[in-house]
Amino acid sequence: MNKTFEVYLEDKNYRNDIQGIRAIGAMLVLVFHIWFQKVSGGVDVFFVVSGFLMTGLLLRQYSREETLKPLQFWGGIIKRVAPSAYIVLLVTLFFSYFFISPVYWEAVINEFVFSAAHLENLLLIRREVDYLKREEPASPFQQFWALSIQVQFYAFLPFLLGPLVYVSNKMKSLRPLVIGVSLVVFFSFIYSLISTSSRPETAYFNPFGRVWEFLSGALVAILVPYLKVNKKLASILSFLGVLMLVSVGVVIPREWSFPGYVALFPVMSAIFLIVSGGGSEGSTVVNKLLSNKYLVVLGAMSFTIYLWHWPILIFFQNYYETTSLGFVKGMMVILLGILLAIFTTMLLERPFRNIPKTKTLLSYTVGFLFFITFGNTGPGGQVLF
Repeated sequence: MNKTFEVYLEDKNYRNDIQGIRAIGAMLVLVFHIWFQKVSGGVDVFFVVSGFLMTGLLLRQYSREETLKPLQFWGGIIKRVAPSAYIVLLVTLFFSYFFISPVYWEAVINEFVFSAAHLENLLLIRREVDYLKREEPASPFQQFWALSIQVQFYAFLPFLLGPLVYVSNKMKSLRPLVIGVSLVVFFSFIYSLISTSSRPETAYFNPFGRVWEFLSGALVAILVPYLKVNKKLASILSFLGVLMLVSVGVVIPREWSFPGYVALFPVMSAIFLIVSGGGSEGSTVVNKLLSNKYLVVLGAMSFTIYLWHWPILIFFQNYYETTSLGFVKGMMVILLGILLAIFTTMLLERPFRNIPKTKTLLSYTVGFLFFITFGNTGPGGQVLF
């Protein structure tokens, strides 16, 4: 292995601050979903962080073995995603029978099926669902659009990075990798601008208009080991990152369409926070705050919290026949989401995450069993597929 990629093998430090970023992103999503019915930018932060983490994982694999192993990579994704995702799906389907009007049962079952197949975003595009339409409660499965896009990105990432990493290694230069990823970011962003302007409802769920957010994180993963940021600049970047992140939902009007250029604000905030924590000469005040043990624990469960909070919110809205829950009921939604995420993490996620990454077949078997068990069973045990 030439020295071009050795730097990624040396980067073994666990980034507690990354979990803090995810925790704040998750809390912003919950707050703005429950009380303001606005886009907060928190999901965009998830996308950037996912691109950063998964690209770093693949680059370290290439550094060790001089090859990418997509099957092993996807196996790791499966053992992390399948247990929590499918238990949320099954529990949501069960309680939909009690809280959702029979008028919507057919639509709910369809969304259950598409969510189980990680295609919920494509179904929402086909239905031209307006993400911010809140005159009546939305589907209890609608939050799976974000996981669907993530899984689609994970499926695509090795095919993009593989050839670029190979050429970069042969040329002993990062330029092919950086230029290749940058071009995809550019064209995806342009597509996002055009589609958000012409079809804002469908653009929100479109993977082609979202891939630039993931790959912005990928670019950071590629470049961070080579960046040397002094503490003063890191402090400025971290402060701007937090300020931008927490102000997106407050400052940006509800009428402005996501993603488009508006998504630049949460994307840049995530980039500033990642760079300030990974390329600086010392920890900044913000970095230390994000590395707080409580935020780290919350961040580790952030996406599970995201998956749980939505059906709880929709069931509350249906039960009380209003989309305005107030402070007390809203806090109940948050607390229930966190509690369920804790149980899911302890009972399901942790045991399966301990599967060795080398046992790829076992990881796929776990995913297949969860899919068959939960994805094929509808109300009354009827087969849906």
